[in-house]
Amino acid sequence: MSRISELLEMTTPRTSVPTTATESPREAEPILNIPPLLIDGSGEAMEEFGCLYRNILILGQGHLKTVMVCSAELGEGATTVAMNLASFAAREENTPTLLVEANFHDPLLSRFQNGRGIEGLCEMLVDQGAVQNYVVPASIPRLSAISAGRLMPHSDRAWTRSRIESVVDQCRSCYPFIVFDAAPISSCEETLHLAKYVDGVLLVVRSHALAETVVRTKTALERVRARILGVVLNRGRPNIAPSANGSS
Repeated sequence: MSRISELLEMTTPRTSVPTTATESPREAEPILNIPPLLIDGSGEAMEEFGCLYRNILILGQGHLKTVMVCSAELGEGATTVAMNLASFAAREENTPTLLVEANFHDPLLSRFQNGRGIEGLCEMLVDQGAVQNYVVPASIPRLSAISAGRLMPHSDRAWTRSRIESVVDQCRSCYPFIVFDAAPISSCEETLHLAKYVDGVLLVVRSHALAETVVRTKTALERVRARILGVVLNRGRPNIAPSANGSS
């Protein structure tokens, strides 16, 4: 797959304007304001994420609904790929899509959430509540999200086999396409637990990653019998936001 032009530029959420004394105190409904994406400003990037999405469908032969996007190490661009892939599916393919932030170590979605705080995946795993209780609509039509939630001490203990399987099954029953943005495998064993229950895994790798690191990550995924769909190669240049190159 050819080059995707630029990497997601993170923006900080706008500061809400305080209400005056005459206004009735009312919290805004939560919404996820997705920042500018690769597919917003580049026809080439749009084409490449479209190719990535269609390849996933082909590999799944109509039965692939849950995709986990992860990397070997921190900073390789997994969140960028996950957000753009989910946004493309929802906006360009008219597919109701759910983006799940399954990364408790470096959560980003809450930065883009306006309105009152809302519980997320952490609480869903602990309380085993219905998926509708944790979903937040996004600014992109047909895209919804579940953030990491309010992290608690020892949140990783909620990643039990039965709880993870229950969450994945619930999401699958409510949405035709679900993207899990997972933590790096090298620093988070929970990602391997999740990999067992999704339909497929996309591995994001930066171009200058050590071969032994990539092989070790691939071996770890194979050990838990995860289905590796392919690799998205992220090409970085010094002092310049890296671009992604996807291959299936």
